[in-house]
Amino acid sequence: IPVGTSGHVVSLLSGGFDSPVASYLMSKRGCKVTMVFFHAYPFVGDEVKEKIKQLAAVLGKFQMSCELYIVPFGDMQKIIAKECKKEYRTLLFRHYMIMASDQLAHRVRADALCMGDALSQVSSQTMQNIAILDRSIVRTILRPLIGFNKSEIIALSKFIGAHDISVLPQDDACSLLAPKHPVVKPYHPYWSYFTNQFPLLEEIA
Repeated sequence: IPVGTSGHVVSLLSGGFDSPVASYLMSKRGCKVTMVFFHAYPFVGDEVKEKIKQLAAVLGKFQMSCELYIVPFGDMQKIIAKECKKEYRTLLFRHYMIMASDQLAHRVRADALCMGDALSQVSSQTMQNIAILDRSIVRTILRPLIGFNKSEIIALSKFIGAHDISVLPQDDACSLLAPKHPVVKPYHPYWSYFTNQFPLLEEIA
């Protein structure tokens, strides 16, 4: 479907296999894709930004061109790691990434967000965690890889020319700060209490 005829999405891009493939699939279905990457300095260095730029260049070939926004996120991760229960860290990282991406979507007039989640692939992608993250914003969150397994995603990554970039090693702050036993069935009262404590997203978005 011609790019731009099915709407406009903001895609949360990481350096792995999943999010570039998810972004490609949205382009394939006629969406204009704007990309956003959350840079976790000082937990990771600037070299990861070059990798992300290379991935964005590959994905830009499927829609003539694309925009990439790089958002500083390390300070927010410091706050979450200090203040919240350890088992909720990764989930809360994703919550605030979604909220910041929603603000970006409003600014660029995008209709939805796109994420590279595959059901139960990691702890933050259980049915319960996906459901509670969907409540972070009103805007629709599309997950075109939800029923894919890793081998299928990697095959598509090779097909679109992103594999050799995605496979390059990189530091990942979410992994560095990940708890030993992450929550898979979040406790709703705690979640509501914590996510109402930080209305300072405008400063990082």
